[in-house]
Amino acid sequence: MALLSVAKRKAYFKALGFGEYNTANIKKLQKKYLRAKDVDGVYGKDTDNLLRHVYNVKTLAPNFSPEEFKCECGGKYCTGYPSFMKKVELKNLQRIRDHYGKPITVTCGLRCKTYNSKCKGSISNSLHLTGYACDFYQKGVTDTLANRKKAIKYIKTLPHHHYTYGNGCNSNGYAVSAPYMGNALHTDTSAPKKKAPDPLQKWYDAMKTQFEWSKNQNYKFVTPNVTTSKTNGTCITFVAVALQRLGLLPTNCYFYLYPKTMRMAGNCTSYVLNHKELFGVWYANKTVAQLGDQLHKGDICGFGNPGYHTMVYMGKNSKGEPIWNTMGHKRGLGVTYPQYANRKINMIVRLRKTSK
Repeated sequence: MALLSVAKRKAYFKALGFGEYNTANIKKLQKKYLRAKDVDGVYGKDTDNLLRHVYNVKTLAPNFSPEEFKCECGGKYCTGYPSFMKKVELKNLQRIRDHYGKPITVTCGLRCKTYNSKCKGSISNSLHLTGYACDFYQKGVTDTLANRKKAIKYIKTLPHHHYTYGNGCNSNGYAVSAPYMGNALHTDTSAPKKKAPDPLQKWYDAMKTQFEWSKNQNYKFVTPNVTTSKTNGTCITFVAVALQRLGLLPTNCYFYLYPKTMRMAGNCTSYVLNHKELFGVWYANKTVAQLGDQLHKGDICGFGNPGYHTMVYMGKNSKGEPIWNTMGHKRGLGVTYPQYANRKINMIVRLRKTSK
């Protein structure tokens, strides 16, 4: 993991009351939490772990102190902060503290590899090594088997919960023998999964760029390109130039639905039809409701009854009404046109890729 950016270091130092980010204040931070031999005023990996840890604890777990989670090797094998407590774990510990309204004693927080290898019952890939785990004792909550079972039932409901156990029970519903835990519980969390990026995000961004550039244009058809569509254009121009911005259509290239034959027209018809790795094309002749799940966000929809019009489907609003991105006689992004809800979509072009 890369070190915090200088901007974040400055923000963290200020938020924690250490003043400006400089050598003197780096030493000040180190003196407060590290061994004497580690105080050198140099911002390296150990100090980065420390700063992240102190900031996370101070901002997310107000009933705890950074020192409570220090590796218990006592400085024999590490600085005390071989990693840092992660936000998801600290948030859950604070939730447990708030839920029961009773102080929590941290019996084990961070661990360095050497100390972890000496702990009874530990595993080589323990989440204590990465700050995603904590062992704790809470009077009246973890001091009996019956109470530990009740506590586990609650802890399992917390965000990103992964596993909790104590002597006699675990979150999978099994009885386990862990006398080394005494009256404490171990609980750990999973790293939050990053939300997968929308594969069509480049397409949405291209439409937004095109709309912002030409939203005050005159409604007049011109051969679509980034120059002419700045001051003139139609629904066809809007879609074509956005696709040109992605590199999916050549410059000056466009297509639309020709209502008389219900087929694609425009100078780029053959290009679209011949590049099946980029575009999927079909002639639906159905309404949004009739298409149901077949219609996807980002689909280019051509209407041909009675006059032709092109819009990009963007899903439905909170009322269940279809919303569109368009540059037609009414212009906008994410707009609702009730009159189009029951009009048949004759042609649909779906992007298979957002770039070549």
